[in-house]
Amino acid sequence: TVQGFTFSYRMNRTKNITLSANYTLQFAKGTGSRTTSQVSILAAGQPNLRTLTNLSFDQRHRIGINFDYRFENGLNYDGPKTEKVVIVDGKETVKTIEWLANTGFALLFSAASGTPYTRSSTPYSNIVAGTNATLAGSINGSNLPWQYQCDLRIDKTFMFNFNKNKTDENGKAKAAKIGYINVYLDIQNLFNFKNIISVYDYTGNPDDDGYLSAAAYQQQINSQIYVPSYVWYYTMRVQNPYNYSRPFRASLGIQFGF
Repeated sequence: TVQGFTFSYRMNRTKNITLSANYTLQFAKGTGSRTTSQVSILAAGQPNLRTLTNLSFDQRHRIGINFDYRFENGLNYDGPKTEKVVIVDGKETVKTIEWLANTGFALLFSAASGTPYTRSSTPYSNIVAGTNATLAGSINGSNLPWQYQCDLRIDKTFMFNFNKNKTDENGKAKAAKIGYINVYLDIQNLFNFKNIISVYDYTGNPDDDGYLSAAAYQQQINSQIYVPSYVWYYTMRVQNPYNYSRPFRASLGIQFGF
């Protein structure tokens, strides 16, 4: 079962600013996170597990804040601008340049509590056969650390008229057909947060499963052909980069529409 509530707040656009925020509190409990969660229990001849535990996707707290600052154009424009004199049809005309018209940036920040995982009271290896985990505490009784994310998008839109200075067969000016080009820069994980999204059950560490330092496996480790090489390669293997969230990324793009 999943129970909870979400609180949301949105501030209507005030001058150039739009702000929204939300908070979600969730309780996800059940007898299994997947349809196969109780297969091992039934195979061992044990009765069905009827005690509710935290499900693997039970993220108790989640916070989101979206801040948008944007300049409009024309009469609503209030950003930096300059004026210059241009010659149009032999006459001097003052042209206003709105440098940040249709330009803005959006900052999205989110924070979420860590999801549950099940601790093991004994060290074991997911790589080496013959090692097994032993339940410590309750199923999904431990939690990963909080996770944080901050994304930034900067964009500017250029408007243009397809039918500018064009006439139909009767010499009348054609109706305006507006198009736009949007140039944007997307930055994900702006502050390069190193979020832990998976850990080893015995140590609670994303880079060490406890196998190499466990007394129970020293004989097995020392029986390898070249122990230093074995330890080195095993260490590289358990330091899985996918145990962390994605690092800082940036992408530049263009959108065209009409």
